[in-house]
Parts: sequence; structure tokens; C-alpha cells
Amino acid sequence: MFLHQAAEAVSRNSSARAIAGHTHCGGDLTFSAADEREEHRRTQWREVSLRDERARDEREQWVRVYIEYTALHGPDNLYLDAIKYLAELDQADEPPSESFHGLSVRGSGPSSLLTAQDRAKLIEFIGSR
Repeated sequence: MFLHQAAEAVSRNSSARAIAGHTHCGGDLTFSAADEREEHRRTQWREVSLRDERARDEREQWVRVYIEYTALHGPDNLYLDAIKYLAELDQADEPPSESFHGLSVRGSGPSSLLTAQDRAKLIEFIGSR
């Protein structure tokens, strides 16, 4: 499916950035009950939404297919732009700092914010109850 879409985009001389950047990826995702529970857990911990994560993964996968197609069939300007766009997507996926803002638990991090280590201890404590 992605290969066909990439071929169509290249035939219209559309860049990966133009297509993947303005397309709603992940729109047809169906969630199981376990997925809904995970989404709820992530919301509680103010983590990245599972839907958003899957949409981002789908977008990255599409760009990788586009890169593969343009590497074999050209043109070079679309290939080079797609490589640059993928690097930008990867950079945007960098995890935030290890502090968790907005939580009422006093942590040992800077300004008494909860660090990743504090969070792991808290999860372990809650799980042992």
C-alpha cells in the first residue's frame, strides 16, 4: 500500500514532506480494549498518546518506503529531501528531559521535579501494593 502511494506521489513530483506532513496518518486505527487501557494509562501519566505514537510510526514508515522508492527510481532532489525530512522526524521524536512536569509528587530532580528514577520507584511501589 505505501509503495503504491509513494510511486503516485513521485509521479506527481510531490515530496515526502508535502504528503506525509499534511496527511492524517493513523486515521483508520482500530483500538482493542487493551489499547484503550494503555491509552488511559498514558493519559494519566501524561505520556505520549498511543494513537499519536502509532500515527507517527506510520508516517515514518511511509517516508522510509518513499526513500526506498526514490533511491531506486529517482529523482534525486525528492530522495535527498525525504532523507532530510526523516532526520527531522527522528529528531522530533527525541524523548523529553527526564523530569515530569505537573505531577504533585515531590522528586529529587532539579526544582524537586520527579525524575525517571523517581518515577520508576513510584511505579514499583504502587505495583507492590
